[in-house]
Amino acid sequence: MSGHIVHWDKIYIDFLTKVHNGTYTTKNLANVDYWWLLNKGAVEMAADNGLAINPKYVAQLKAAKMTVAGKSVSVYDRLMQLTADMKSAKPTFDPYAGPIKDRKGVLRVPAGKTMSIADLNNMAWVAPGVKGDVADEPKK
Repeated sequence: MSGHIVHWDKIYIDFLTKVHNGTYTTKNLANVDYWWLLNKGAVEMAADNGLAINPKYVAQLKAAKMTVAGKSVSVYDRLMQLTADMKSAKPTFDPYAGPIKDRKGVLRVPAGKTMSIADLNNMAWVAPGVKGDVADEPKK
């Protein structure tokens, strides 16, 4: 239905500029955060460049319903709402906020917690629905 496209040029330019001007040094690289949301332009939700959702699935997503804050909304509308929020200057939705379980049902991020940069950089588990082997995926 969708995926993401990474615009590495934006990330590399930002990183190299900060190394060049001394913002990043060997003493603070562990704190560098490139887990940017959509508002920095380094990533976009995309089935293709500039196309957030594959048109083949739009009707199904509009027909599928979910409950958000006690109201029934289409899955498509919810996706578009969350995407718009993550593109905003001050997003309120964080895709790395718990509760998050891995594909084996193990709670990895408790409710009320958000994954840290270190958590994201060292994550070896995958979300439900992901197929295929992950070399260092924990057994539990």
